[in-house]
Amino acid sequence: MLRRKAYQLLLDWKKSQSRKRKALFVTGARQIGKSYLIQHLGRTEYASLVEINLLRDKVAKETLAAACSTQDFINRLAVLSEAPFIEGDTLVFIDEDGTESVARGTIEGSIGREPRGSEGFGYDPLFLPDEYGGMRALAEVSQAEKNGISHRGNALRVLKKALSQSVDER
Repeated sequence: MLRRKAYQLLLDWKKSQSRKRKALFVTGARQIGKSYLIQHLGRTEYASLVEINLLRDKVAKETLAAACSTQDFINRLAVLSEAPFIEGDTLVFIDEDGTESVARGTIEGSIGREPRGSEGFGYDPLFLPDEYGGMRALAEVSQAEKNGISHRGNALRVLKKALSQSVDER
């Protein structure tokens, strides 16, 4: 196989993930060999390759879109897969369907003058969300409350709704 720069980047990603195990989102023009490179990586560099093609497998797409947590997603993926999951040595490849879903979430508020609270990082001790009338900093609320109003939580809710509608339309 021709050793392309993209394949070397995938190998570098694999080496850098030895302890962290984070997802890699591969994008680019259609029909240029991204899927082939990832399949080759999975077959040659991992003990197991779990591959789900969301364009061809509508049941898998609906099943995975209905997941309500990371663990639920992983459990559903395990049920759908014909390949074994070998801890630390399995590449999971979810091939997209050619569409892109983008979601944006915001949280409105103001910046306080003094840090408050201990339940956050970055600007959390200074940020005063409008949802609390500017009376509580993000660092003063629980993680569950923060997830209910945060820009990330809002973006995930928008994305979940968009993905559910996309599945319903097909």
